Amino acid sequence: MSKTVTIPSHDGSLFSAYLALPKTEKSNGMLLIVLQEVYGVNHAIREVCDNFAKQGFIACAPDLFWRIKPYLDLNYDEKDREIAMSCYQQFNIPLALHDIQSTIRELKKRKDLSGKIGVIGFGLGGKLAYLFAAEDHVDVAISYYGGGIHEHLDLASRITQPAQFHFGGDDAHILTKHVAALQDAMKDKSNIEIYVYPDAEHAFSNPDRPSYHKFSADEANTRVLALLKKIV
Repeated sequence: MSKTVTIPSHDGSLFSAYLALPKTEKSNGMLLIVLQEVYGVNHAIREVCDNFAKQGFIACAPDLFWRIKPYLDLNYDEKDREIAMSCYQQFNIPLALHDIQSTIRELKKRKDLSGKIGVIGFGLGGKLAYLFAAEDHVDVAISYYGGGIHEHLDLASRITQPAQFHFGGDDAHILTKHVAALQDAMKDKSNIEIYVYPDAEHAFSNPDRPSYHKFSADEANTRVLALLKKIV
């Protein structure tokens, strides 16, 4: 079951979020906050939520571009890419982190939660998952091809919860040296897993994009679910 819900922001406004719920008898009570790419809470992100709900998780994707263009739902053609990039240029990361916290705060009112909370993000959302985990308490953080994380390695010491990072080895947007810098920053932390998929490009886990690489996506998904099942 899925639906759109309304989340009160920290500054008195309202924004939407896509909420996917598992069947009651299959629910494990864990809340997963799914953080979008620059293309909005589109079909691919909603599908991520739906798939996690099928695995028993309560999955929610907040609309993080609502201050710029609410209900953004883009495809991956050139026209929509230009819209996405325009929105990204106006994007305010600190406000987005507030919105993630507001989403968690609102959903924690639900009686079907166990108390366990995770964040998982893709692209822009992958970077936000890292930043949020460094600032706020969650039980687990998962980042898929989060660009720009290497610019915030001073926060690495704050990642105390279990975390996974997934990168494509052939990603034109995230250079090998950027991944190596993250690996070096995390080398002494037993709670961190960093995976590089040699044949994968950026957005390799998104079936709606030309760069989708099923073998790598399946392998990453298996690792994600294995970690989450340790947290539940």
